This record gives sequence, C-alpha cells and structure tokens, in this order.
Amino acid sequence: MNANSLMAVIEPLLSLHRLRYIVLDFSPFVLQLSSDDILALSKAWPAVEELVIDVATAQSGRAGFESILHFARRCPCLQVLHLPVMVIEPGAFEGLEYSAEPHPLRDLDIEEVVFPPGMDFSREKMDFIQRVFPNVAVASATHPIAF
Repeated sequence: MNANSLMAVIEPLLSLHRLRYIVLDFSPFVLQLSSDDILALSKAWPAVEELVIDVATAQSGRAGFESILHFARRCPCLQVLHLPVMVIEPGAFEGLEYSAEPHPLRDLDIEEVVFPPGMDFSREKMDFIQRVFPNVAVASATHPIAF
C-alpha cells in the first residue's frame, strides 16, 4: 500500500465491516484515492449508509468517476456519498454492467469532476448518475467541472 494513499491511513478501519456512518476528514492532506481504493472501500463497508471522504487528491492519484458504481453494487443501504475530486477519461462508461434495481442513494456530492483538456463528458456523467442513482436529483451541481 502506498504511504501517500488514503487507504494506508485508514487501513485499520477496513476490518470494521458493520460501520454505517463514516466521515473521513483529511482535508489538510494530499493523499491518493484510486478506483481500486473505491472498490476496496465498497467491499469493506457493505452496511454503510453515509460515507463522507474529504481529502485533497493529487492529479495522478484520483479515482475514475465510474468507480462509484462499486458502491451501487455492494452498499445497498448507502444514502449519502461525498467524495473528493474524481476524473472521467474517454471510454470510462463503456462496457459497464448496471444493476437492474435502482440504488436508493439520495445525496451524491463529488467535490469536482475533471475531464481531459478540451473534452466535455457532462452529458455522459449525468446519464450515468441517473441510471445508477435515479433518486439523486442533480449531482455535483454546486461544484464546477474543470477542463
């Protein structure tokens, strides 16, 4: 595990599988949070109802936006999800398998969703959110999308 990753810092918490309300506030620190880390969090905390992660992430250490699908698959009770800056790369939504059942998440707040220079995946992002989390009215609306 990379010493600069959020996972290295919170590793002891990953064995607490019955946690329901989790707030990880490391806002003064720059740590990596990858798509694989998102998968590991969804596996570690299947009973989570509220997950808030506040941390600065370096450009090279950001999770792909599509990785939030792991929470939809593994955390059926999740109602609130707040995550740091994430990225969308070309082809991010291709070949994904979606659940037939809509997820009950109602509050999704991603600090910022970053696209590659000159690209705009706003429509794809919103379509993905509505398909996976139809109870979320407008996601990331309070935060600008960086180009």
